[in-house]
Amino acid sequence: MGGVFCRQILMDDWFRSIQVFAPKPKRLEIMRPKSDHVCSLQSSTNTFDTQKVICSTCTMLFCAKRKIGVRHLSWKSFSSSVKEKIVNSSDVNAYAMKHEAFCRQSLMVPPAPSTYKKDDISRQNITNNLVNYLTWRKWDLQYLSNPYCFAMISHALTYPLTLASNALHFQKNMNHHLPVREDSTIRLCCVGARSEAYLPDHFWREFIHFCNLHSDSIQPSKWHIDFIGHDLPPKLSPREITLNTDPCPDLTKSDSDQHQNQECISSSLYMTFTSGLLHNHVHQLYKTKSVQDILSLWDGFVLYNPGIGHSNLESSWDPTLQFIFKTDQNVLITAHSDLDSQRDSQVLQKYIRKPGVSHVHNPFASLMAYEDPFPPEKGVQHFVRPNHSMLLI
Repeated sequence: MGGVFCRQILMDDWFRSIQVFAPKPKRLEIMRPKSDHVCSLQSSTNTFDTQKVICSTCTMLFCAKRKIGVRHLSWKSFSSSVKEKIVNSSDVNAYAMKHEAFCRQSLMVPPAPSTYKKDDISRQNITNNLVNYLTWRKWDLQYLSNPYCFAMISHALTYPLTLASNALHFQKNMNHHLPVREDSTIRLCCVGARSEAYLPDHFWREFIHFCNLHSDSIQPSKWHIDFIGHDLPPKLSPREITLNTDPCPDLTKSDSDQHQNQECISSSLYMTFTSGLLHNHVHQLYKTKSVQDILSLWDGFVLYNPGIGHSNLESSWDPTLQFIFKTDQNVLITAHSDLDSQRDSQVLQKYIRKPGVSHVHNPFASLMAYEDPFPPEKGVQHFVRPNHSMLLI
């Protein structure tokens, strides 16, 4: 198995990313699922039932009803004291083991914002910088100024915020094959889904909050994400996430006031889960739907750290990528590292046939770095971070 690039190593699964909340595995082994994913590093003792227990335990811990003291400082003084720092995952794990209560509380999401209007800091600055976003969300400074806690927060939010920061990319291309849906739902397909599908609801709710900051450019809409991946268990129940509060404008106001004060543009996120490969799922759809219906089923596709350019996985990704680009819908692809993005870009050239395909920096990447246990070159360290960089197609 030497030289195999791991898509998500042990701590990159959300419900095991902070080992203080999970049993320490007795033995590690490499498991290469035949899926849209690159192989993953997992414990030989962790069956799916065990994983569900771990995930549920973490969810209960993070959802515990605790009030977090928020220090009311000015935007400038609050954000300037926080610096983004990439931290080794083993160091984060060691810190969490020693400071369990503090780390658990750092992951408690602050109350929903009372408004999405411009504040002391512009929306543009909020939506292109993690520090500014968390400052706007009033995350306690004691956690943001702690590099270990800040790394954990970034790790928890990297999936919803990476997608939310590119929401406009999918609205621009919204289902151009058919008339816009009556309920203005934007339906996306998350291909090769894994740990992002297990992320607790209160973290995915940040996706809605973030989208509501784009009220000047994004049309009112609901969001629907179909998570499809070989590693997902069968028969996972759908979930719907809504806002805890309703900061939408008063409907009794005049149209001019309504337009001026409009805030709540995204109200819900509906998620479904399918176990299997996307191209196999599409093959089943052909039995009941027309080709045109299937090609326009999704308004876009999201691939988190797929590793499609790795030599061991390129051929297995081919049928799925053939379908994705046949739909002519927009795509968001992230990568684990510079090396990962370079390999993916080379493979994508043959599907999109556009010169200069390259990833760009993702401001909402996880700040937890993992050492690849099987680097491409022997003796050369290769560090990876979830959603390190991104590519919009």
